Parts: sequence; C-alpha cells; structure tokens
Amino acid sequence: MMRWPLIALALLAVASCARPTPIDNNAVATVPLRQCLAALDERQASYAQINAFSEGRGCGIRDGVAIRHGLIALDETATLTCTTALAVDSFQREVVHPLALHHFGQPVVSMELWGSYACRGRTGNAGRLSEHAFGRAIDVAGFRLADGTMVRVTDWYRSTPNGAFLQAVARGACDHFSVVLTPVSDAAHRDHFHLDTGPWPLCEV
Repeated sequence: MMRWPLIALALLAVASCARPTPIDNNAVATVPLRQCLAALDERQASYAQINAFSEGRGCGIRDGVAIRHGLIALDETATLTCTTALAVDSFQREVVHPLALHHFGQPVVSMELWGSYACRGRTGNAGRLSEHAFGRAIDVAGFRLADGTMVRVTDWYRSTPNGAFLQAVARGACDHFSVVLTPVSDAAHRDHFHLDTGPWPLCEV
C-alpha cells in the first residue's frame, strides 16, 4: 500500500529516535487537499470537510476535516488537517490492525481519544503553540478490542500482551507521524500517546 509523504526530512531523524534540530514550521509537508480527500474517500472514511478557520494566538486549521471513522472508529470526532487524518488512517491500517491480530487474535474496533484540535500551548512550554493548535496532533489513551477489552496506554510497563502491543504500536507510529510521545517521554504522557505530523521529528519509544 502506498504511503503518503508526510515529512520526508523528518522521517530520516525519526528512524534514529534522536532529538533533532527543529525544522522551520513552514516546512511542514502536506498532501494536496484534493488528493487527500480522494484517499479518504477511497478508504471509506467517515468524515466531513470543514472550512478553514483561525483563532487568537495563531491557532487554526487549513484543509481540515472532522473525522469519526477511518479503518477503526474513533470514540469522538477528531478535528484535524486532512494530512493528519490520513496519517491516522494509515496508522490504523498498517500498525494497529495487524498488531492487534498478532497479539490478541482479534481486531481493535475503536480508539479512545483525549484530544485533537485545541488552541493551547505545548505541555511544559505554554509560550509555544502545540501542534494541537494547528490540527496536526492527536492524543490516544486506549484501544478497544472486538470482545470489549480496553487496552489502555497505562498498561505500557506491564509484562503482558497489552504492554507488548502498546510498545509495538508506538514503534510503528514513528513510521506515520513525525512526533510520537509515550510514557517514556515524561510524566505528562504516562497515560496517552501524543502523535503529530508537525515539523519537530521525535520518536520516544
């Protein structure tokens, strides 16, 4: 399956999971909107295109969608750039789904979200806008299996199939997002994954 280019330069740094030199915010690569929407349609995603908007402090989204369902349902509608929504769907298809079958013998049917677009600063640095403020980030707290079992990110350190699944999912996420923050990152991420397509490549797994 073709992978859409997100941030070619970022992927080189992500592969080493090293803390890189930040890239200028204007260098964020995006999938052209028409191409991105066509890809979501082809994948039968449930979404609605939203008008561009902006808020104080420089927050806002261009080429945005409100997505509720890619391959896997989201427990709440996520407001994201189309490029980020496409990355979420690819992550579900190429990472979450096959790993769930491998570790549990059943699929993930929904993902528990703790946030998408929000006009706010970064955790620990409120003076700098978060990638959430541009619709380029999503926070994932858990994965619900077909039998109703909830695999929460708080299971990360457990020597169980849940822990092994979560760590494998995070490693795979680094192929689809420029930044992956997990419980090993800091206390603020002890209970969720932060995944974004912004210009700061960082894989912390």
